[in-house]
Amino acid sequence: MPLADRLRQVRLERMLTQGELAALDKVHWTTIARTEGGDGMPNPSTIRALAQALGVHPTALVTPSEYAEKRTRRKATTVKGLQRAVNRNAARQAKAQVELQATESA
Repeated sequence: MPLADRLRQVRLERMLTQGELAALDKVHWTTIARTEGGDGMPNPSTIRALAQALGVHPTALVTPSEYAEKRTRRKATTVKGLQRAVNRNAARQAKAQVELQATESA
């Protein structure tokens, strides 16, 4: 069972709303809503805070392998995004250089 389902199940077993859980562990309710919706993987400190507020061990919410897989995927996505940004910036610089040379020679 994925983190989203386990978190929701444990929260509902404790009869807590997302807002009430957020107040207990000082995590914003949107983080809880996103996590329960399956959008990404929170930081280890957030997982620990949620687990503590729910009275469970962090591994009751997420397995180490699930955490590692999601975090690795996130980092790979971030690296690809950075590479695209660097490539776009290099292309813009090259274009600006060509335009500058054209105006200097005119």
